[in-house]
Amino acid sequence: MLHVEKENLIKDFMKNLDSFSIPIYQRDYSWDTDECEELLNDIIRIGGEESGEYFIGTIVYQKHEDDSSSISYKCIIDGQQRITTITLLFCCLCNLKHVNEDDKKDFYNHFLTNEIGSKREKKLNLKSEDDKTLNKIINSISSNEEPNFSDGDSKNIVKNYNFLMEKLEKEDDYNLIKRGIYRLSFISISLNYEDNPQQIFESLNATGKDLNNSDKVRNYILMSSEDQDNLYKNYWKNIENGFENKDEEDFDDFIYNYLIVKKRKLIEKSNIYREFKLYKSENYKDDIESLVQDIHKYAQYYFKIVYEEENDKDLREAFHNLNQLSSKVTTRFLLSVYDDYEKAKDGSDLNINLNKEDFIKIIKITESYILRRKICNILATKNKEVFLNLKSNISEKRYLDSVISNLTKYSKTNEKRFPSDDELKKHLKKKRFDNSNKLIKYILTCIENYKSKEEIKTEKATLEHIMPVKLTSEWKKDLGNNFENVHEIYLDTIGNLTLTFYNSEMRNKSFTKKRDMDGGFKDSKLKLNKYLSNIDEWNKEEIIKRSEILYEEIKEIWKYPE
Repeated sequence: MLHVEKENLIKDFMKNLDSFSIPIYQRDYSWDTDECEELLNDIIRIGGEESGEYFIGTIVYQKHEDDSSSISYKCIIDGQQRITTITLLFCCLCNLKHVNEDDKKDFYNHFLTNEIGSKREKKLNLKSEDDKTLNKIINSISSNEEPNFSDGDSKNIVKNYNFLMEKLEKEDDYNLIKRGIYRLSFISISLNYEDNPQQIFESLNATGKDLNNSDKVRNYILMSSEDQDNLYKNYWKNIENGFENKDEEDFDDFIYNYLIVKKRKLIEKSNIYREFKLYKSENYKDDIESLVQDIHKYAQYYFKIVYEEENDKDLREAFHNLNQLSSKVTTRFLLSVYDDYEKAKDGSDLNINLNKEDFIKIIKITESYILRRKICNILATKNKEVFLNLKSNISEKRYLDSVISNLTKYSKTNEKRFPSDDELKKHLKKKRFDNSNKLIKYILTCIENYKSKEEIKTEKATLEHIMPVKLTSEWKKDLGNNFENVHEIYLDTIGNLTLTFYNSEMRNKSFTKKRDMDGGFKDSKLKLNKYLSNIDEWNKEEIIKRSEILYEEIKEIWKYPE
């Protein structure tokens, strides 16, 4: 049964003989210095006032009674970020030189540790790296030494502890901080052992503003299992490690794609959590471990495809090339294909005819499909439907052939079509790459290294407009009376674009100066610029001619499948 009341954080909650723990399904400590500074400023403000209190929100916990111990054990369901930060504040006060020794003893004995028998144990028990790092800080207080942090420590704990120490060292009156902390109040919601924390957790996070979908999925899975510690340590922690230091939206993106693969239908991103619960209840019921194992397996595929962590060099290169097109809709298709590839490779499904060479061809065909459609300005919205249906229509016995036949089955007027060579040539001449620097640089790099025995690294090369963005009087003269029209239509087309290591030197120089200068087109080691080194003028006709030359390369690199 729920018990709700308003409490003082220090007198009513932290100063008691309580031990707080963060359950395994909760996310790690994630506050940044911005949140810490905001809390500290509020504490200083309220500490400087004659009276009053500062409300810090709601803390939800579940009591775990132990009749054999004088300690009350509380599992924090909601509020760990605030409690952890307040704990770090007390650690800092204990390590400050100008804090009264009696106060330090009081902070350490009542807010950081409990006396259990003949020894003291810390009150707050966090997760994994967070907990190890907090241990270092609290141990440094009793040993009167600086905490010895290392690379394996929690980055947020270390960063926020150092940040708060720096702030407090500049605060002459620590009693201001003390008074402010003692005036913090909150609404406590306590659950009995028999209460369902999952239901409470969902109701508290109904808006979805505080937690990502991946957080809610993790909590739902682990809260549903009696073996949550092992599930977290053996599977989920490994998944979280894979997404560490990556874009924070990627974990949600993975869950989203996983559900589409499994349900074989498109879903709204806003419905990820609801759809996941339905999927679990319909397919796994009480078999949580099998579900987590499956998610773990697909997460490894995701890391190999999206983060290019594939061990096989040829597959890794194919994934890398496809990723340059920034098309997320292919990810879910390749997750499915990768699973089939693994089943064929380990012999667990003898009906699947898919080897490494065919898998690479499928990735390259997928890349050709996406790139040709980008060049031909075909709406990308249809790609979702194409790749969703593609996997459902694959014949496992004729895997590669069925991929090709399903991608090329659409008519020339169908919005899902695989653009032909003729359509590609027609659009390439006037395709504007004005907002597609990454795409055009990738295309030009591939052309540069096509059929080359020695790969040229172009990471430091930049995109060069041969006819410059800003026309000088000399350029206007060279382009003729129609210079404005030529500049408007052809400036950002592939015929007028190249790569160079001397972009800042070239700027809006005339064509002949760009050609003959040190590091110019004649000196260039890039074969892209060989054609430019052998002509005397640059105009509309030459731009079109060069686009046709580049088209011949493009249609071979990104072939229309036979």
